[in-house]
Amino acid sequence: MTFSNKILVLGYGSIAKATLPLIIDSFDNPQVTVLAKDISSTELTDGLAIKSHETTLTKENYVEVLDQYVDTGDLIVNLTAEVSS
Repeated sequence: MTFSNKILVLGYGSIAKATLPLIIDSFDNPQVTVLAKDISSTELTDGLAIKSHETTLTKENYVEVLDQYVDTGDLIVNLTAEVSS
């Protein structure tokens, strides 16, 4: 499937680690970035050419943080346990 916009994945727990390969396989050359408060192992993101950034989203900073990574038309996939959709 063709999707030329960016994909931002929130969270890097077991669900995200299982979902990332599916996202990569579902789109042609996806531009994927992972945002999580703790990315202790990057072997999965490095192997899939995914960008990763450690940060904590809060009620006070989420707009500023998300503005750095997504634009209109981009896809945000919330795979966190601690952030409300």
